[in-house]
Amino acid sequence: AQAKLEAQADLLGMASRLARMGGWQVDTVNQRITWSDEASAILDMPAGSSPSLEEVFALFLPASREKTVLAVQECMLHGTPFDVEVEMQTATGRPVWVRSMGQAVRDDLGRIVRIEGAQQDITQRMALLEQVRELNAGLEEKVAERTSALARQEALFRTLTDEAPLPIWTVDRRGAATFFSRAWYDLIGGEPPRWDGHRWVEVVHPDDVAEMAGNWKQARASGHYAGTRRLRARDGSYRTTTYRARPVRGENGEIEFWVGVDTDITDITAHQAALQLANAQLEAFSYSVSHDLRSPLQRVAAFAQLLEAEVPGSPGGKARHYLDRIRANTDHMTELIEGLLALAHVSQIDMVRAPVNISDIATAILEQLQADEPQRKVAWRVEPDLVVMGDTRLMHSVLENLLGNAWKFTGPAARPEITVGGSNARGEYFVRDNGAGFDMAHAGKLFGTFQRLHGDTEFPGTGIGLATVARAIARQGGRVWADARPGQGATFSFTLPGVPQA
Repeated sequence: AQAKLEAQADLLGMASRLARMGGWQVDTVNQRITWSDEASAILDMPAGSSPSLEEVFALFLPASREKTVLAVQECMLHGTPFDVEVEMQTATGRPVWVRSMGQAVRDDLGRIVRIEGAQQDITQRMALLEQVRELNAGLEEKVAERTSALARQEALFRTLTDEAPLPIWTVDRRGAATFFSRAWYDLIGGEPPRWDGHRWVEVVHPDDVAEMAGNWKQARASGHYAGTRRLRARDGSYRTTTYRARPVRGENGEIEFWVGVDTDITDITAHQAALQLANAQLEAFSYSVSHDLRSPLQRVAAFAQLLEAEVPGSPGGKARHYLDRIRANTDHMTELIEGLLALAHVSQIDMVRAPVNISDIATAILEQLQADEPQRKVAWRVEPDLVVMGDTRLMHSVLENLLGNAWKFTGPAARPEITVGGSNARGEYFVRDNGAGFDMAHAGKLFGTFQRLHGDTEFPGTGIGLATVARAIARQGGRVWADARPGQGATFSFTLPGVPQA
């Protein structure tokens, strides 16, 4: 039995040491403390010591001493138990936090004769709590700063959007509107938050809803939402707008919401439609006039030829001279009409976009030009594998005119040269010659209809070829320009989209 008690005592002692806890008692008469070795060790006092209450109270820091003294007095006088956590300084000057618990013990007559209790070293726990408090304070400060920053950003965003002339809006991942700028309400009517959620769909033209929904479905995968729709304005009319939106992503890369804008293109669309109609009517008129002029002109030429056979006289006579003038002018008029018809054809043709090897087309044209004039010795070179994304017929017209001009204007050159080159990577190509060239001061009218920089006596022509080139290039989404010097040749460059890479 004795061994068992000793074992239990050892076990209790080990538990006390591990928990940093020890027991104590105070005699109410002599007010001296007796405590366990662990209790005295907490305050760095010798084992078996029996200090007075005053000696122990002296170890408390001022903030903790007053409440501890009151708690002990209440326990001695009235038997009120206490449980306090106090900050102390041990006998060796080491700072320590202690939890002290005590309760009164009475004799048979009910008088309080002593206080018994326990104390525990809670320094580590208090240090951890302090760290937690500091972390919480830091987090609260950061949260406050972040909240303030977000508030400022939101205020800035709303100020900017409300001052913007275009309707700006935000929608969540489901497409529900969360914000519309003032410009939206100026256009559509109502007051915030009238069109929030999915109510804004009410103002979209019924015929545009399905396409808009399809664009939204694609946008959730592509990250780009765009299209054209008609919105019912506050006056009941429908305004055509283009819309586009981009997603705002969170730190994890997931879409949090979308920011979009509508641009009213109603007037632009109306002007474009009117311009297209005017161009179509002009082209039809040009084609009609050119076609209608061809027949009487052919009859004039035929009658002139018959008259030439009937009129006698020497080759140098006036009648022969007049007939030669008639024939020359009808030939020139025929060229003009053919040019106008070609120009109208370029504008009216239904384009079929496909990869076009302009190296092959240029080579074929130059070979034909050489075959037509075998006596000329022209050094020409075509870079291989120049390929654009365009219409084969339009590109043939472009190169036929550019190379025809290069061939014509290199006539006086001692050693004529023509080069066709470019870069598929840049989508930029050129036709260069070392012929007559021209003064760049007149380049502004170079691509106009019937505009010529050389007289008929120098080089024949109609002034329609370069206008045809400019229109054909523009129809395919490119642009054309020239660079030249008088007597040093000319370079005509143009851009066109390249073939998409697989």
